[in-house]
Amino acid sequence: MKPKKAVLFSDFYQKMLDQKIAHETSPVTMSRIDVIWRKSLAPFWKSIKPKEINQDLVTKFINWHREKREGIQFVNVFKYLNNVFNVMVEAGALPIEKKPKLEIPKTEQLHHARQKGRYITDQEFQVILDHSEGWFKLFFLILFSSGFRKMELGKLEVSRLRKVGNRYVAVLNTDNTKTGRAREVPFSEVLTPLVDEQLKNGSSYLFPSNDKQSHIRPQTIDLAWKKAKTAAGIEGKMRIHDCRHSCASNLAKENVNSVVVVTNLGMSLAMFQRTYLKLKAEDLFIVSDSFNKKIGKL
Repeated sequence: MKPKKAVLFSDFYQKMLDQKIAHETSPVTMSRIDVIWRKSLAPFWKSIKPKEINQDLVTKFINWHREKREGIQFVNVFKYLNNVFNVMVEAGALPIEKKPKLEIPKTEQLHHARQKGRYITDQEFQVILDHSEGWFKLFFLILFSSGFRKMELGKLEVSRLRKVGNRYVAVLNTDNTKTGRAREVPFSEVLTPLVDEQLKNGSSYLFPSNDKQSHIRPQTIDLAWKKAKTAAGIEGKMRIHDCRHSCASNLAKENVNSVVVVTNLGMSLAMFQRTYLKLKAEDLFIVSDSFNKKIGKL
């Protein structure tokens, strides 16, 4: 008996999942795909046949999504919708010339341009520290100097810390990171005394909740950042995630090899170059300066 031929969108979605599993996609990413499928894709697409897919249907989906999934961005939704379309094309069920274009609505393009973050200067960060309370000073220092994502650090278990010489190193496995990229992240040596003091809290987490039974909540971290920023009198948008952007740029300014930077941050080189680097003209003077002697001899 021949296997059942994939005829619906849901069938091709399953094929896409099989490919992700075969490529050992991280559990974190698979969980994210499942949420997007159940809430943003399945209600509209699951019973659609490949021959019914066209550009007008995508427009209807955008309108439906805006109404039913208000506030949810299209970026990742379109990413996995396009993955399924590609599986259909590979299977010969959707002619390449009929594959719809998935373009983020202009209102969201502007939103994402605003969300890409900003560079936090040393002076701005110092003011934030001066207005930070308790061990949030250590939390922010680690973010700024090591480039952790907020909850990679917020959920960091003490058992994942090891001491190498006079510094601590956080060992993250595939389940501890957003992208499923296992990595080891060294802390600056000057932070060692502060980490030693923090470890005296007796919790199994470096940054525990108030009852010390679990890790600190993201809302608590965001509130502490907002309070410090407000107390410091800093106006305009400055997210706690911008510490990660700033760390990436600072490492580039120190001429740290890009491969080393992305390994430390747990991201792709393309993401590092496209989204995280915040370099101004004066940061690039090293390029023009390198030709001063050569040009002067001409």
